[in-house]
Amino acid sequence: MKRIMLAALVLVFAAGPVLAQEEDKDIEHEPLKQIQRARKRENAAIDKQYQRTLDATRGADAAPVKVDPWANMRGSNTATQKK
Repeated sequence: MKRIMLAALVLVFAAGPVLAQEEDKDIEHEPLKQIQRARKRENAAIDKQYQRTLDATRGADAAPVKVDPWANMRGSNTATQKK
């Protein structure tokens, strides 16, 4: 009889934490979840603002600008040639 009571007592103590963990899964007011949701919203707002800025700076008719970084380093075409 003592063995059965002891086994039942052990099962009751073992089942308590398992049931408590299941209840915590439904809690939506945990600080970490709130922080994660806030970061997702902030990142989404930053991405939208970035896309709007890109669209505004690109323009539909803007041609790519050709830049020659070595333009100042080249010599003139009128230089005398060596013989």
